Amino acid sequence: MIEQQKKKELFLINESQQKFINSDENFIKLLAPAGSGKTESILQFCKRKIEKDKNQKFILFSFTKAAAGEIEERLNREEQFSEIKSKLCVMTLNSFGDSFIRKGFFKVYPKLIEENEKNRLLTNFCGDIVQKKKFEYIAELIHKKGGVAVNKQKKIFDLIENSKLLGFTDDMVEKKDKIEEHIRFLKEIGSEEFLSDFLVSVEELFRKSEKTTSKQELIANEEIENVTLTSLLKLLRFSKEIKERLFTNARYTFTDQLYLTFLYINTHWEKEDSNEKMTLIVDEFQDSSPLDVFMLNELKKHYNANIVLAGDDDQSIYQFRGAALGIILQPEKILNEEFTTYVLDVNYRSPKNIIEMSQQLINNNTFREKKEISAYVQENAKVEFLNVEDGLEDLLDRIKENHEKNEKVGIIARKKSHLVPLQVLLNHHKISFYSEDDLNIFIGGAFDDIIELLKIKMIYEQGKTEEALAYMESENYMTLIETIFKYKLKKKEKEVFLNHVGRRYDEVRTLEEMKKMIAKMPDSEKIKWGKNLIHHQASLARIMEEFFKTETVAELIQLLKKDFLSFEKAFGKDDMFHLEPPLEQLSLLAKSYRDDFYKFMVDLRKTKNSYDEKMNIGANIHLTTAFRTKGREYDHTYILSSTNGTWPIHHAKTPEQLETERRIFYVAITRVKNSMTFVFDDPREISPYLKEMNLEQEIGKTWEVKNESTGEKEDLGEYLEKIDVEVVEK
Repeated sequence: MIEQQKKKELFLINESQQKFINSDENFIKLLAPAGSGKTESILQFCKRKIEKDKNQKFILFSFTKAAAGEIEERLNREEQFSEIKSKLCVMTLNSFGDSFIRKGFFKVYPKLIEENEKNRLLTNFCGDIVQKKKFEYIAELIHKKGGVAVNKQKKIFDLIENSKLLGFTDDMVEKKDKIEEHIRFLKEIGSEEFLSDFLVSVEELFRKSEKTTSKQELIANEEIENVTLTSLLKLLRFSKEIKERLFTNARYTFTDQLYLTFLYINTHWEKEDSNEKMTLIVDEFQDSSPLDVFMLNELKKHYNANIVLAGDDDQSIYQFRGAALGIILQPEKILNEEFTTYVLDVNYRSPKNIIEMSQQLINNNTFREKKEISAYVQENAKVEFLNVEDGLEDLLDRIKENHEKNEKVGIIARKKSHLVPLQVLLNHHKISFYSEDDLNIFIGGAFDDIIELLKIKMIYEQGKTEEALAYMESENYMTLIETIFKYKLKKKEKEVFLNHVGRRYDEVRTLEEMKKMIAKMPDSEKIKWGKNLIHHQASLARIMEEFFKTETVAELIQLLKKDFLSFEKAFGKDDMFHLEPPLEQLSLLAKSYRDDFYKFMVDLRKTKNSYDEKMNIGANIHLTTAFRTKGREYDHTYILSSTNGTWPIHHAKTPEQLETERRIFYVAITRVKNSMTFVFDDPREISPYLKEMNLEQEIGKTWEVKNESTGEKEDLGEYLEKIDVEVVEK
């Protein structure tokens, strides 16, 4: 019914679109909320301009290649736009920059630096620069004990890349006042969050003092830029020589596609003299970095161009990649022009109640432009709430039902790790789905280790006797040791261990005998037992005993989370698993397997081995994160883990971070066309955003929860009310 209503008269242009399409200002800011017909409006704008003046020409910068492809496909498909096809060039800013520098900057054919090259680029390609006396602090960092040199190289290289995104240039290297002026400017245009993280990371890296200072403590220091200035100068001096070496050898990065273009246009490109009138249109402008806008400013001067900035400040969510919200709110500060604002105020995608809820939510943000959005679809969407704390069977049944009805489904998570259980379940039930390559958390060795541990557990379970350990091999014990420790044992340590176990493992038949064997392990001078939980053999014996005694798959996964240090969160490792260890989510999945370790292991292995085969971009079921869902729409959406600590994420503390989190949630809930389900793995900790949308009473009617104090079941709404009262009283 909703779909039929939406198809009626959709070709009509509403009043707010007409105002923009007929506008004649040279510099325009088009605020286009989700589902408001932005692409149609932009194409109609170009069409009208050309109808009035055949000398018009346009470059439309889209945010992704996929978006550019969709616009080009539409230009080719729809007859009404045939006149503007030759006048409108559609590409990303990076594609423009890449094409430009390949033709005008390098003397030989250049090569893009791949992500995995950054791990050793400083020592392999720029080793002589690193060894220079003036950069001895870099060499010390790379070879300093307490970390992996490869990870430090990548961290330094990433900081160099971020300095480019923020617009720090080589002419600032010896000019302290110029750096200070640029920092003030970045703060004025709203880049403070990314800037602060960058400066703190620089200070943490180059700090000579052994005293550790938390990121929060450094950010709390109002003079952080002064504290960091010495460290920043060190980075920029080193960066200058590294860039010269790479550019001389025709090597460049993804960021350099913009950085080099910005520098070249700024210093070498002569202003174009043409009878054609150029208009630069930037889509998704709310996610532009300072470097994007610096380059845009140079293009404006070169072409003497008009500019249309299209986007939605309420959907600005890429602050961690350098996006600055202040750029779309106040573009005058960086582009030095007065902009006229137009707002598309009708949403064609989502039903009335979704628009009302999303507006209630986003109106809690203060750093935004106020908008009054109405729904084209006057029917209400079906909004449901699903509790999965006891297992995922009900959620799977609903997804199967969507699949059978051939509905387009968006399963949206805040974090990649929350998608893992459904990736396994859908694979097990042979349901085709699509998920981007960089959401494949199964790549890497961590899942191989979990599968090996499950094999060891099954060896023990097959015995089902007091002497079950008789089936264990020395290599099985080695796997246990190496996953309990944070780091793999070195070659000599392995030899010591295997010699010890190899002489005794055939005598070990019971858990008590195993503990005795571990107690007689070589001392810490021969094997370094690691830090944190592991200090002595007794701890190792306890963990191994608990491992063999676990009765269910969920208990085993919880033990891995609690005591196996190799599965801890670690930013320095290449394995995507360690960025967001999904053990809590695997534990939720494991509940449905009960004590069937074999079935769980098989499903994990099949998912890992056949993941790429399941990546069907045409599949109706999409597993994605809120960051990847922009521009998409679904018949039905599932918002996973709709709890506090996830929405908003637990480490968001500052007002700016919390407003960003609310925008991320806003993006997630505005993808829906027909119906939406909020999924809870702990209904006692519902997201505050659901309360902001006045949904707590509806949730309370859905199910009962057990009161931990009385042991009795009660209405969830009453339970949540009591919690609120207790908080107020305290």
